[in-house]
Amino acid sequence: MVIEPSKIRRERQTSRKSLQSDAITTVEGLYFDDRKDKTRNQIIKGDQFHPITETEEHIVLIREPDSEYLGHLKTSSGTILHLTRSILDFIDQNKIDTSTLVAVGCDDTIVNTGLRGGVFRLLEEYFKKSMHWFVCLLHTNELPLRHLLVHLDGITHGPNSFSGTIGKQLKDSDMPVVTFQRIEGNVLRNIDPNELSIYLKCVRQLMLPIWAMQHRFGQP
Repeated sequence: MVIEPSKIRRERQTSRKSLQSDAITTVEGLYFDDRKDKTRNQIIKGDQFHPITETEEHIVLIREPDSEYLGHLKTSSGTILHLTRSILDFIDQNKIDTSTLVAVGCDDTIVNTGLRGGVFRLLEEYFKKSMHWFVCLLHTNELPLRHLLVHLDGITHGPNSFSGTIGKQLKDSDMPVVTFQRIEGNVLRNIDPNELSIYLKCVRQLMLPIWAMQHRFGQP
């Protein structure tokens, strides 16, 4: 009944192993995404271990259709060559058959979609065939709003710092919580999971322990 970081970490490891236990040998669509995470590691100095926090580039690989988890890996950097080489090494180490691979997908950063030197193009050259490029348009839709904010308020100097007047006022303001009317309902709890999308199934699965705890203690 108690949640703490170690339990969450162990459950993540268990879930990853169970997802990878059913080995996927062929792929038709390979989707990937990467991000930089601050990761706690340990280094050896003398005969003692010392904790350090490092920024690592992590990549998650998904098989489409059906959004099946292939695995995740890390690279020494987020450059085009390192990303491509890491993905190809993963495919080779896990003996994944790419003869049926017809599509690749990711966001629209130039690292991925560069016409002659992007990850998509390098994968095509390696497999010696053209593939469909599925590019996330949500990132593209963000660009007009981003340019508007830069024009009105200037560039930002970090994730929590603003250079313009508007941003500074938002950062220092103490805005009250908007009043709202609570809507009672058990829609996700009672609905047939087969009628939900993949994302709502995940939300429902995460909510099940909370609902069980509320029922046990008689909370709404």
